[in-house]
Amino acid sequence: MKVALVDVDNMNKKKIAFPNLPIMKLSAYHKQRDDTVEWWIGIKGYDVAYKSKIFSSSPESQYPIYADAVIEGGTGYGTENKLPQEVENIMPDYNLYPQFNAAYGFLTRGCPRKCPFCIVSVKEGCKAEKVADLQEFWSGQPLVKLLDPNLLAYSGHEEILQQLISSGAWVDFTQGLDIRLTTPEAAHESENTAAVQEAESVLFTTFTRDIAQSITITPQYIKDRTEWKYEVSVRAGISSTTVSPFCASSYAFFTHLPISRP
Repeated sequence: MKVALVDVDNMNKKKIAFPNLPIMKLSAYHKQRDDTVEWWIGIKGYDVAYKSKIFSSSPESQYPIYADAVIEGGTGYGTENKLPQEVENIMPDYNLYPQFNAAYGFLTRGCPRKCPFCIVSVKEGCKAEKVADLQEFWSGQPLVKLLDPNLLAYSGHEEILQQLISSGAWVDFTQGLDIRLTTPEAAHESENTAAVQEAESVLFTTFTRDIAQSITITPQYIKDRTEWKYEVSVRAGISSTTVSPFCASSYAFFTHLPISRP
């Protein structure tokens, strides 16, 4: 079988900022079946072509795809489409993006927050659940980029943090960690094992160096940075000197969100 892969989000970009995880999993799945897998070439014909995109705003190619079947997936095409389970749990084909020396994946999915700008609760559910162990997508890379929307909302997050500690890898919590669910134990379980590279979400504050924790910033915190840093450090049980603000404005509804784990 001849398989074509189309990373729609990155198709027209000179520099790729983030690899497409579903595309890497589909590539690994078909290569295990001895299929011929390659990036889509417009003049060639294929048995199946996979198009994946995260953002609905990513432009489509103006050229037709010559394939017996064209399968579209990713949140850019809707919230209902999902990978088959045998594909979802496979080790990604990191050779597709040799410029990145990192592992990408989810340990948990789902989030109870129901933020109006976010589709996670609609697509993945309102309860955080474990979906994988680290070994399913990590094979010794020095950096792990976690895509979990709210890892600390999972009731068994201590066991997951221990997996990250045991790996010895640096960890980028790309979606942040919810300070409303942070305990001193959770903060120190991350100590010396995690570093935030560049958080994807501007709604969080990052604790740099030895601690990688995050907090949603509310208007009253922004008014008094010193008071905010002290409150964060006390809640997490860490030094306020490790706290630095990283925020977006106009999200006053955060002041009304609950702080307990469901």
